[in-house]
Amino acid sequence: MIMAITNLENIKKDINECLTIIKSHSKLELQDTDIEFFRFTLKKAILFKHFSSTNFKPNNSPIINIELLNLVKYFSLGDYKSFTLTERTIVECLMKLNLNDQFEDTTTNLINNCNFNSNNKSAIISFYKVNSKTIHHSNSNNDPIHYYVSNMYDVNPIFSLKNRKKLIKEFKRIIEIILTKILKKYSQEIKASFVRDDYSLKYLLGNSGYKTLL
Repeated sequence: MIMAITNLENIKKDINECLTIIKSHSKLELQDTDIEFFRFTLKKAILFKHFSSTNFKPNNSPIINIELLNLVKYFSLGDYKSFTLTERTIVECLMKLNLNDQFEDTTTNLINNCNFNSNNKSAIISFYKVNSKTIHHSNSNNDPIHYYVSNMYDVNPIFSLKNRKKLIKEFKRIIEIILTKILKKYSQEIKASFVRDDYSLKYLLGNSGYKTLL
């Protein structure tokens, strides 16, 4: 019991230290919704970092951990193209983990093979269409590379408060759809990796994610 609580307190301390660093470097005027998004994302980064250090070691967990941290960075700096590319990488790696797929596959095949219900499948397809348009389609009037390099250092207008709330809502929905499948598939391995430290596990997953394991 004491070990579990100590681990949880260490996790909370680590996240709070991260938030302090983020606040000091962010180009955005952060709101409570942004801080909660960072907290949500950091919890998942810690979760996958933990998996990488145990006997569970699911495919792509180190990549997911790093990309979740990158997602926080690009969001706080207002770099939308990098943010969307990182979002897509995270979602693809999670689907591969769910399928135990170590090979390159098309996005369409990954989505189909995960057997999402119709509503969840539509949400993920819509997510990919928006991200792909941002990542792959250039502005015909501004094709020089220096245009994109300069954009990396300017806060993209899409990070206005209203749009940020929408980005957060959509990302969390997609992650929870795929993570729910992973939790159901690997429930025993995940619980075993925490060695009965339910306090930390519940904190990192949230109530709905934790209940999925039971």
